[in-house]
Amino acid sequence: ESDLEYHYASSWLSDQGCRLYLMVRYDVSSKLSVGFKYGATTLTDRVHFGSGLDQIDGDRRQQWHVNLLWKW
Repeated sequence: ESDLEYHYASSWLSDQGCRLYLMVRYDVSSKLSVGFKYGATTLTDRVHFGSGLDQIDGDRRQQWHVNLLWKW
């Protein structure tokens, strides 16, 4: 899966489900750009998502990322 500039992420989907994401980059000026990423993972065979302190009650996890890039 692609990610925002200068950001690394690795998504693992080991159960049955679906992962979708949307990325948008907007160049505000020649020196400033803004990037947005929304990702959603839905598991079809679980009632809980994750484990331990990261456990979410439900079968869906949503993530938002914002990236501001200033060029010198």
